[in-house]
Amino acid sequence: DAVEDALQNDALDRASLTLVNGYAPNIAATWMFQKSFVHPVSSQRPASFVNRLMRQNYVNMEDLGDDVLRPFNQDVVQPRALLQVLGLATLRDPLNILPLCYWIGPQ
Repeated sequence: DAVEDALQNDALDRASLTLVNGYAPNIAATWMFQKSFVHPVSSQRPASFVNRLMRQNYVNMEDLGDDVLRPFNQDVVQPRALLQVLGLATLRDPLNILPLCYWIGPQ
């Protein structure tokens, strides 16, 4: 554990601590969103899928308010906000859930 090593070696100055990469669980969620919003050149996924997904998610986030939209735009995924957006997406566009799982699921 890098933090523990820093403490044991008295490497607590700014330069030393910049070498520590803390665990950030929101990164996996951010990459999942990135994967779903990107349309690779060689992809068989229809471009309209990405447009529909982005449009619906942003409409949902705007409707849920700034507390949901701002952190998402800053790449700070918050579990409560994520659940609100996904729940609203399921209610408003339930037919897009299966294609979403298909296109961004495990390869």
